[in-house]
Amino acid sequence: MALEEPPELLVGLAQLDEGRCLSHQGVICQNCRAACASEALRFDVRFRPEVEAERCTGCGFCIGVCPEQALRIVWAREWSQPVDD
Repeated sequence: MALEEPPELLVGLAQLDEGRCLSHQGVICQNCRAACASEALRFDVRFRPEVEAERCTGCGFCIGVCPEQALRIVWAREWSQPVDD
């Protein structure tokens, strides 16, 4: 999956692996939401997170609190390369 062009000052962007995410497996977990100061992780009606690219600063705080390591930062230098699923 290739990503769209990042905003000018973006260092990186959080990317969610839904296959590893507890919330996408039916477990209520919002650790990433609590850690995100920019409120870039939005939860749908089923309590599953989605990254809002326009809010994400690429800080990486969400990565450290995820018990399943379902998040990673795609750095701006990787942007033009395809992202492995």
